[in-house]
Amino acid sequence: MIVKSYAKINLALYVLDKRNDGYHNIVSLVTKIDLFDTIEIKPSKTLRILTSIDSINNQQNLAYKAAKAFFEQCHIKDAVQIDIEKNIPLQAGLGGGSSNAAYVLLALNKMYEYPLSFDELVGLASSLGSDCVLFLYQNACIVCSRGEIAYRLDYTFKPEELIIVKPPFGVSTKLAYSNLILTKHNNINRMDLVNKLKKGGPLAIMHNDLESSVFKLYPVLERIKLKIYEIVQNALLCGSGSSVFAFAQSSADQIISVFDESYFIKKATILNNEGRFLYEHYRS
Repeated sequence: MIVKSYAKINLALYVLDKRNDGYHNIVSLVTKIDLFDTIEIKPSKTLRILTSIDSINNQQNLAYKAAKAFFEQCHIKDAVQIDIEKNIPLQAGLGGGSSNAAYVLLALNKMYEYPLSFDELVGLASSLGSDCVLFLYQNACIVCSRGEIAYRLDYTFKPEELIIVKPPFGVSTKLAYSNLILTKHNNINRMDLVNKLKKGGPLAIMHNDLESSVFKLYPVLERIKLKIYEIVQNALLCGSGSSVFAFAQSSADQIISVFDESYFIKKATILNNEGRFLYEHYRS
């Protein structure tokens, strides 16, 4: 089976407080974009993973962990080889590793004729990582708690072009959060984001609390944001970085011309519906 494993952007990310378990409570509006890795899953005598990036070809890879957890939870004595062609850059705030894990779960559940319900998949994804759950949803969603609670979003985005810009280094999510000074948000909740989005569109909700932390650690990222902002009057750090995205507003090529070849730069659009192939068994 071959599936596309899509990246995400956080149109809004509010960090509310720190939890007793060391994680942070967040409210974030997240959408998938049409930047993707390609995953092929095929029968094998042993569970194996092979990606186009040698440094992540090991048992710590979230996609490997996802497959292992799936077989264990379903009590299936079988194995597969997972081949991943990586196009989503690492440590970019685009969720590549979490996406791979979630799509492996969706694909295996389909391959083995749905031994797990959607709620069981959510529980399994949550045990793998905070960002994994959101990728199980077909469309955009709002995530809460540490990110493992997701709510489907009833909203259709216009087919506007995005531009993704990532410098030749990544950012550790753990470091971004550990350096964060919390800001009071007057109990913002998911319905606040939904209402703001429906009234003003995606530009009206663009916000990321992690910018203050990450920009102190990596001032070059703030300069990247400002360069883009000068052209299109919008730009935002994606998640914990290191990528910055913006609605290009017909200026994608002008933005691209500002950065040299050491940068990862990608035009993209928000996915409103990626198709039914992996989702037809579950409630819409």
